[in-house]
Amino acid sequence: MADAGVPHRTTTTAHTLSVLMFHILQNPGILNKVQRELGSMMSEPDSQPRWSELEQLPYLTACIQEALRWGYGVSHRLQRRSPDIALQYRNWTIPANTPVGMTSVMLHDDPSIFPKPRSFQPERWLQPSTTQLRKYLVTFSKGSRQCLGLKYVTRLWTESYPPSSDDENRPLIECPNHSLAYWELYLTLAAIFAPSRFRFELYETDVTDVDIAHDFFNPCYKAESKGMRVVVH
Repeated sequence: MADAGVPHRTTTTAHTLSVLMFHILQNPGILNKVQRELGSMMSEPDSQPRWSELEQLPYLTACIQEALRWGYGVSHRLQRRSPDIALQYRNWTIPANTPVGMTSVMLHDDPSIFPKPRSFQPERWLQPSTTQLRKYLVTFSKGSRQCLGLKYVTRLWTESYPPSSDDENRPLIECPNHSLAYWELYLTLAAIFAPSRFRFELYETDVTDVDIAHDFFNPCYKAESKGMRVVVH
């Protein structure tokens, strides 16, 4: 379990962060909105907002949701089997113990659910229909066998690395919903895009350097890609 879980915790999160950074930096309008929200709670260079505070920022949250959709998480077909009971799907009877699966690409790129699916549009997660839309976000899969990083691994993380405290004696590692994946995404984005810290510029990078070209369980870029690269000012 640890051998399988640790690599995917790092690889899938790194891929999602690459997708996020590319689209935020490529679109000045998105960058301005993200930095304006972060600036509302990070006025000082050493500000360290809590995760529970960051997840209240609607546009930042919308960017994370859109990156999770756009980047797929795991792109490979994940199998499920009903070992003893046949499954009935519409007019089809699926015999017991038959592997059945789908890929997140099928849902996340379905234009009837997500119009213009390969367009990065955080605003789609700010509409009144967002609650209904979330059920189609399967980056972490669904059900009892969903990704451990969504819910449970944070307990192991905080037990292995006890929380430190800031000057107000509040924990810097704060994971009330036990979601390691979201914790990593929120805190990393806050550290990178806080308006008073760094300024990034894309370097010899286009959308093909973050978009799926191959399915090797995780989504992989074109073979000649050097990944997403930036210049730090």
